[in-house]
Amino acid sequence: MRLKPVFTLAAVIIAPVICILLKANLRGIIVTNLYDFTIGFIVFMGFVKKIDIKYTILTLLFFSGYVMLAVSVKSGLVPLIAAMIILFYSNTLSFKPLLFIGSISYSLYLIHIPVSILVVRIAKQYVPASGSLFLLSVLFSLIAAIVFYLAIEKPAINYSHSIKYRDKTK
Repeated sequence: MRLKPVFTLAAVIIAPVICILLKANLRGIIVTNLYDFTIGFIVFMGFVKKIDIKYTILTLLFFSGYVMLAVSVKSGLVPLIAAMIILFYSNTLSFKPLLFIGSISYSLYLIHIPVSILVVRIAKQYVPASGSLFLLSVLFSLIAAIVFYLAIEKPAINYSHSIKYRDKTK
C-alpha cells in the first residue's frame, strides 16, 4: 500500500497473468484462484480510494476480459459481476446477515473446504441427494466459521490492535 497505486496494481496483476500463461492451474492451490484475489484487490484499491473509480472499472474490465479469454468466461465474468455490485451497491447493501457473513468471510474461506469434505464423507451414507449434501455443507461451514471467527480470528484481531509498532520513518 506504500507503493504508488500503478505499481501496486502492476505487481498484483503480473502474478496471475504469469500463472495463466504458464498454465499453473493446480487445483487446491492459490494459483487456481489467483485471478479472483486479483479482482478483489482491484476492487479494494478502488473502494479505499487508492485509485479513481474510473480507473478501477477500466482495470477490472481489462483484467476480467483477459481472464475470460485465457481461462473461461465464467472465471472472469462471475468475479467481475461481484466486483461491480460491491463498487456500486456496497453503500446501499446493509442487510445485517450479509454484513455478518462478510465479517466471518476469512474464517469461512479458511475452513469451508475441510468442513465440507468431512460433512459429505459422513452424511452421504444417510443423505443421498446432492442438493441436501450441499446445504448441509454450507450450514456446517457457516457454523464452523462462526466458531472459528469468535474463538480465534476476533481475539487475534483484538490482540493485534494492542501491539505498538515502531515508526520506521523516524
